[in-house]
Amino acid sequence: MKAGQQMNEGLLSGVRVVSFTHFFVGAGAAQYLADLGAEVIKVEPVGRGAWERSWSPGGTMFGDTSLLLMMGSRNTKSIAVDLKSDEGRAVALDLVKSADIVIQNYRPGILAKFGLDYASVSHLNPALVYGSASGYGLNSPFADLPGQDYLLQAEAGMLWMSQRAGSIAHYGAPIVDMHTATLLAFGVTAALVRSRQTGIGEHVEVEMLRAALELQAEPLSVYLNGGRYEHRSVPLTASYTVAPGGVYPTSDGHIALSQSPLADVLAAMEIEIDLSDLGDLADEFGDAFDAREQIYSRIAPHFLGRTSEEWIGMLRAKRIWCAQVTSYEHIAEHPPVSALDPFITVDVEGGSGVRLVGHPISYGGRTPAPESVAPALGEHTSQILAGIGYSADRIEQLYKSGAVA
Repeated sequence: MKAGQQMNEGLLSGVRVVSFTHFFVGAGAAQYLADLGAEVIKVEPVGRGAWERSWSPGGTMFGDTSLLLMMGSRNTKSIAVDLKSDEGRAVALDLVKSADIVIQNYRPGILAKFGLDYASVSHLNPALVYGSASGYGLNSPFADLPGQDYLLQAEAGMLWMSQRAGSIAHYGAPIVDMHTATLLAFGVTAALVRSRQTGIGEHVEVEMLRAALELQAEPLSVYLNGGRYEHRSVPLTASYTVAPGGVYPTSDGHIALSQSPLADVLAAMEIEIDLSDLGDLADEFGDAFDAREQIYSRIAPHFLGRTSEEWIGMLRAKRIWCAQVTSYEHIAEHPPVSALDPFITVDVEGGSGVRLVGHPISYGGRTPAPESVAPALGEHTSQILAGIGYSADRIEQLYKSGAVA
């Protein structure tokens, strides 16, 4: 991040969040709050810690630190607690009593076994905001099914929606995880405002399935209300849009073209195409649905005659909406991306110069600084226990019994 653009004062300073989370959905939601200054305490199992400590996508481990852990543990603290022991559960309950917000994304029923579900703890802290994320809903008949991003994309119709020429492809990024985390952070923050005003807490629930449906609000609404919707055999913008919107190969890559009047696009490209055999279908923007694949196929070869940069210059000069299809190889240097300065660089034991995507929101032109990344398992156990009133002798006894680590 550029000097002078980081913000170190926290908008949520003074807010305590206790996080019973694993994978990204819950941890990502808690991380948003930590970035804004909330004290986020991640409660992890003694011994192995959270699942994301031991696995990382693409083999991206830096010593004993996984990239997945770094993606969801920025600015958080770690306490290791044995919830299977009476003393460990007592510690967890004391943490909950001290919290403004609890976030959890364990499979429905897991925390209830330890007396840590909302029904069990709400009376201990009437102002508590308790946020739960699940795959299908805590009380759904499908609650026991695994809430995994790829599977929820399938359940919600996203994979079906993305197909082309009968071939279904995964989007390639955990967008349901990310959106669910964002909704959960939004929900608990909104509930906290009311809690601070009234002293009344709330149970905030977010289902990954519902989040996946909301991501498709436009195509679903089109389909459910009788709009034209047919799967594509060529890379058009969407299954309910007309040509010439789509992705086109150029001499050195690809460009994406948004929906624009066909005549305007052809004029900007400085080409003429005989579409007379298509009749009125190719005449007006919005009337070319039935001919969209023929139109695409006749325009596409012309894009091969110039580079992506040349086409972008010509099209934008005529106010045609378009963009370069940018590869990950060039993403950091891509001018619109680099202008935002969205990446952070951190050092961890076993790796230096690790690059991550930073907090995505600026506040008064500044973004939250990463004050810490990927805490060691139980790194803050003593500090956290002392902070909720435990004596040094009591803390030592808990360590000796194995209730904490």
